[in-house]
This record gives sequence, C-alpha cells and structure tokens, in this order.
Amino acid sequence: MVKRVMFLVLVVALLSVFPVAAQAERTAADFVPADFAGFIRLRVDNNSLRSLNILTFVSAILQPQRVGYDAQNGMGYEDFMPFSTLFDVEETSFETNVLPWLDGELVLAYQQFDAALQISVDDLLIILPTENLFNAAAAMSAVINGQDLPTEETYRTVLIYVGDQAAVALTSRAVFIGGLDAIKAALDVQAEASPRLTDTVSYQTALAAAPEDPLVWGYVAGDYLMPALNGLLNGVTESEALLVAFGGALSQMRTDTRFETLLLNGGFDSAGVGLSVADNDETLHAALIFHAESAPSSTATTFDDNLLSLIPRNTLLAQSGTDLSGFLYTAMTAMPLSNFAREIFGGLPIQTVGTGSDLIDAPTAEDVINAVNAFTSAISRFDDFDLEGDLLAHLHGNYALALLPRPNNPVPFLNTPFDLLVVTQATDAEAASAGITHLLGAFYNLQPRELEALDGWALTGLAPDAEGDPVFILAVKDNLFILSTGEAAASAIAAERGDDRLIEQDSWQTLSEIQRPDLYLDANVFYNTFFPSAGGQVSNVDNRVRVAATAGTAEDGIYKLDVTVTVPLGN
Repeated sequence: MVKRVMFLVLVVALLSVFPVAAQAERTAADFVPADFAGFIRLRVDNNSLRSLNILTFVSAILQPQRVGYDAQNGMGYEDFMPFSTLFDVEETSFETNVLPWLDGELVLAYQQFDAALQISVDDLLIILPTENLFNAAAAMSAVINGQDLPTEETYRTVLIYVGDQAAVALTSRAVFIGGLDAIKAALDVQAEASPRLTDTVSYQTALAAAPEDPLVWGYVAGDYLMPALNGLLNGVTESEALLVAFGGALSQMRTDTRFETLLLNGGFDSAGVGLSVADNDETLHAALIFHAESAPSSTATTFDDNLLSLIPRNTLLAQSGTDLSGFLYTAMTAMPLSNFAREIFGGLPIQTVGTGSDLIDAPTAEDVINAVNAFTSAISRFDDFDLEGDLLAHLHGNYALALLPRPNNPVPFLNTPFDLLVVTQATDAEAASAGITHLLGAFYNLQPRELEALDGWALTGLAPDAEGDPVFILAVKDNLFILSTGEAAASAIAAERGDDRLIEQDSWQTLSEIQRPDLYLDANVFYNTFFPSAGGQVSNVDNRVRVAATAGTAEDGIYKLDVTVTVPLGN
C-alpha cells in the first residue's frame, strides 16, 4: 500500500478564495477518467519544493501525531512522490529522472482509496506532462530497463512497459505511471474514447470557485468525501464508523441543510481544495469548495461584529456564528462521542479512557440519539426544567465563544485549564440568565448570588457556597448575555470598554485581511494549554502559528470554507 503523503499535506491543514474562470487550455488533469475517485495536481516550479516544506511544517504543527518534519534538513521531492516505492532501481530518483523534463505540473489520480487514505499501486495513476518526449524517454529508460523481467503491452498504439510494481507509458503529451488498468483508462481519455473527470458539471462548478493557480489543487468525487474526511482527521479506517454515527444522529437532531449535516450525510457530490503559499512564505491559504446539487440553506442572519469587541486579547480559540441554539444542539450530539475523540482526531495527542479496547463497540447513530435523549430527559427532571422553552428559545441570536488559557491555574471546582466565555444576543437576556442559573445551579449544586454591577452589566455568580468564589459568572445588559468562568467576564467587559481586544491585535487583523474569521486559533497556546509537555515553552506573541477559518455559501450549490494560516518563519 502506498501512503498518501501528498493527500495528507493537502489537507491540513489549511487556506482564501480568488475566483477564476475554468481553464480552456488542456492540462495534465484532463487525462483523469470521469469515474476516478479524485486527483491532486501539483504546480512544479522553482519555489514548489520550498512551499511544500512549509505546508508540511504547518501540518506537523497541527497534526503532530501523524506528520513528522525534519526542520533542519527539510524534505525533497522523493519524500512527497512515491517514485522510489514504484521503481526500486539504484541511482534513479524523481529529481534525476523526471524533474528535468517535467512540464510545470504533475497529477496524482486515484481510481479509489480507503478511509485511511491508503491506495494500492493498481489504483494509482501519475500523469507527468512533457513538451519533449525524447528527453522523457531518455531519462526514463534507466528506470524501465532496471525492472526485473519487465513485460510489454500495446494499447491504442501506445507501448506500455509493465514493471515489478508499476507500469509506464510514454505518449507525445504525457508520461503515465501506475497500475496497468489505470494507464489504459487514461489512454482511453487521451484518445477521446471515454469521458474525462474535468468535463463533469460538478468539477467545472468547483473549478470556477477555485483560487487562481494554487500550488496544490485537489478534487474528490462525492462517494469518497467521507473516506477522505476520515483519512484526513485520523488515518484509521475503523474510525469512519464514528463519523457516520455522528452524521446520522445530526441529521435527526437538526433537520436543516447546514454544512456539517450535508458533509456527514452525503449531501455534497464533490469537493475541491486549493492550497497556496504567499510570496513571503509566511501566509498559507486554503480554499475548500464543496458542491451540492442544490444550494445549502444560508444561516440567514448577518453576524454582528460588535460582539467581537468583547473577546479579550489573550484568547486561544474564538468561534462565532449566528445561531447559538443550533450550535448547542450540534455540541450535544457530539457529546456521546467524546470518549472516542482519540480515534476521530488521530493527529492530536488526545488521551481518552477505554477507546482502545476491543470490548467497546463504536456507537451507532441510534446509540448517539439515545444518549442525547437521555441527557435532555435528565435535565428536564431538574425541577421540571424545559431545555428548549426555559433556555434555548432565548438564544437564537448571534454569539461569540472564546477560550482563555490558564494552564498553570485551573478553574477551581471545574479543574479546566482554560476559562470559558460565551457572549450572545438573546431575545430575552434576563430569561436566558435565569434559565442557565437554574440549570447550572442544579447540575453542579451551586448557589446563585448577586454581584456588584460593572459598566452597566448586571452580574450573577454561582458558587459552591454563599461565601465561596464564583465558579460561573453570568452578566446581562440590554439584549446581551454573558456566561463565563473565572475572570473571563471581567476581561470581556474590559475589552468592551476598549482594553486588550483580540480584534485590535496584529495577529487577528492579519488573518482578517481577506475575511472576518468565524474561527480563530492560536496553535502554540492551544497545545501548551491542552497538551503541555515537560519544559515546554510558548513562543512570544509575534512568533506563533495562528489559524483562521471562514465559512459561507455561494451560488450554484457551492459551499466555501476559507482557511488562513500565518507562519512567522525565522522570527
């Protein structure tokens, strides 16, 4: 099995959209048959290898359990291309036998792949365009002649050399390497005897929304979206069942056509992703484009940017949206899967109890729904508390959620290494505060007491006893409601006053030059908070990897996710 290293680099990570019309000129991707699972196109120029190293460096930061990177020596094309695996011939390499005659790009196409992003050589097709067949033939002769007992076969007047692991076919427009049947399928396309993937409506629609000439452009057909997602998150085939269970439960908990519901329930028929590295090498962009036969429903309301003025500067993670109650339903649906987080997110150093045991079966969608119903039923037994009527009905407005680090000073009583801050618009802020006071008080056996007002905010604390420090603080002003732990509410009110706002920091403003982030992550602080290592240090404020993601819908059934990563190299 050949590991899809290129596919891993393609995913992580992460990055902005610049619309461009579909290309009229034929490219290497135009030889990919229409029934293939997908392909990856790599632009090859003088800067490509450095850019690939930067992408891999970011991948290693964001998925440290899966991606390794030698920062001192870097990586060569051989680390990204399976050339040495396909042709075990001494004194031959991709850089020696392919790169000199390669015409500006290459394509790795896949007839199929599994949920761990593994593929057999028979299902692999490498397309190497060339303007000089003689140079290509001369360079590849050493590879072909070095095979043990090679055979030859002619198909559509093209001679195919079948080697120990892979076959090779040389044509006037491209060299094909891979499985014999995969090469024959490409020759059918070249002869215009079978359809090409790039002529399909879904591909053309995705391409029209793609960034202009990205370093990497990948495309996946709809049937392979779930295996691709699973492979990118963890790389273990068995974990796909967990995503299927989550998707099935989510479709019952939420009857809308939001992105996560569509993605996990086969609602998209294709997806494309373009990765680019800025000229300064310190900003990475990824545009993820998902196509549905009908356009996903919009989240409708416009986000009120004023909420972000309450997010403090030292935030390690911020997420915002237009429907807090919908977000909470998604979070409740995910809760029963929390003990399987290590399997779902294999790239993170998560430790969960018992999930490695063969005695614990992966939950089904029905199991997840039953767990959520049991949870909501238990909540309703707290003095006849109605989760929907007493709380969620008041929280349909815009919201911003933030985590503030305190790794060496966990929140008392909760013992979390972070403070939680939720700022939301409410249809009735006082009713929302009363509802959450009732719920948290009963759930944690905490006592409410009124605190001194601050800047017009009415404050309520929830503490284990009448004299203890509050575990939770709730704040209400006009139609705004704050739920926080520790000092987060005071920090939010100070930020509203104009002190130490996240949105005024260079890190936020750099990430938001293209679009306002729906998600913001300070990666270095995130790992230091949740997965600290002995003697670990957090980089200074100007030398951290930060990630921003912005989601939205467009015409023609397109859903876009734009991701930006800043990498302050050399600082």
